[in-house]
Amino acid sequence: MSTIEHLLQESVFDEETFERLQLASPVFEKEFTNCTFRGLKAETIIWKNVRFEDCTFENCELTRAQFPHTRFAGATFRGCKLMGIDWSSIAANPTLSFDACDLRY
Repeated sequence: MSTIEHLLQESVFDEETFERLQLASPVFEKEFTNCTFRGLKAETIIWKNVRFEDCTFENCELTRAQFPHTRFAGATFRGCKLMGIDWSSIAANPTLSFDACDLRY
């Protein structure tokens, strides 16, 4: 399981699990491939120029998060709170799936 320090210091992640982390600062220019995020609390965080490829988000709190120019390829959200997110700023041609998520507002 990866720590918050590891997440903030590195820029490329492959097949890692991030569990019960709480982010308070923006995340820029990171690449995640085959990663799992469980119980991540990252409300109002800016994920700029990030790439999520074949990543899974489970029971995460991402209300009002921002994803400018972020690429989603095969990203799955399960049981996540995704309220107030403006998805129009993500990169073109995303592939996202949502299962039992709160997408209001």
